[in-house]
Amino acid sequence: MCAQSIAFVVSLINANASNPADRVDFSGNRSTSDRERIEHHPLTAAQVAEASAAVAGEVDGLPSYPHYALMVDYLAYSGVRAAENTGLEVGDLTFTTGPTSADGCVHGAVRRAGAPDQGT
Repeated sequence: MCAQSIAFVVSLINANASNPADRVDFSGNRSTSDRERIEHHPLTAAQVAEASAAVAGEVDGLPSYPHYALMVDYLAYSGVRAAENTGLEVGDLTFTTGPTSADGCVHGAVRRAGAPDQGT
């Protein structure tokens, strides 16, 4: 009875007659914005150090946030996006003195009793 009802409704609205993907323009000619393309201006190492020092409170007149200064350095040199950074905890990272792979980062872990648990 349920399958017949669904088939009846589908026939009424003629849902099978067209594919919505057929109406999508994949040519790339269509503009998605009125703005010009964004030109990126990455920070130099000196600018990153200056920003980190300012956040750490080494600049007169600014409050001190040393933990966030470490985060500024990490974000600048790791390539992690700001949204990805919000999900990280200090225990998820392994800091070394040289470049390594990202094996120290726990992905998809569920926290139980304060420790990451990979689960299934």
